[in-house]
Amino acid sequence: MQERKTLLPIFFVIETSGGMAGERIAIINIAMEKVIQSLKREILYDTQIRLSVLGFSSLSKWYLSSVDIEYIKWENLYASGTADFGCACRELNKILLADAEHVTSSTCISSPIIILISLRDPTDDFINDLETLKKNHIFNHSLKAAIAMDDDTNIDLLAIFTGTEHTVINIKNINDSCKGISWIIEEIIKAKKVVYDLPMNGDKDIYEMEQDIFYNNVKDRKQKGNIN
Repeated sequence: MQERKTLLPIFFVIETSGGMAGERIAIINIAMEKVIQSLKREILYDTQIRLSVLGFSSLSKWYLSSVDIEYIKWENLYASGTADFGCACRELNKILLADAEHVTSSTCISSPIIILISLRDPTDDFINDLETLKKNHIFNHSLKAAIAMDDDTNIDLLAIFTGTEHTVINIKNINDSCKGISWIIEEIIKAKKVVYDLPMNGDKDIYEMEQDIFYNNVKDRKQKGNIN
């Protein structure tokens, strides 16, 4: 009998516009290397982690597309151009739909993790593309968070993407970016582990239970002043 695997898709959607050039993109590259190494060490029961990284500037590009975490060697992102967020929404919508079509009877999927890292207001007409993405069933059943890389980042837009301002992390000090990105992933994985060990609640599905635990963890950290 074929072993049943649980896939955990993790998506990073990272702005790579010219505004991110220099120290910001360098810190993101460092953070991503640390996140990947941490995920390689992670023991998450029978779960197979697959990582995708979408960069968006004047164009969107998949730097990684559903690659098993154990085979990834991080290659640095570079920043230039505008911030075409609508294009990123279209690409993310397409890959979420495509992934759903390739699920087999021997595979089940854990609720995906989607992390948006952004700096500036979009430079394109993104609203229709974002609205289409938010109608995607898989997107709506994903654990989402966003990292604002500057005080001037449009927090309201990031909250629309995640569905709540509670999981938007505002990085006040650029040197805290690496810690913030790593912490978000750690907290989501922690929520998944907790739910795995809990008895099923008939009133809530697994995604809702994971989401509640993650939201509460972020809220607690914000109240303690560990994050913004």
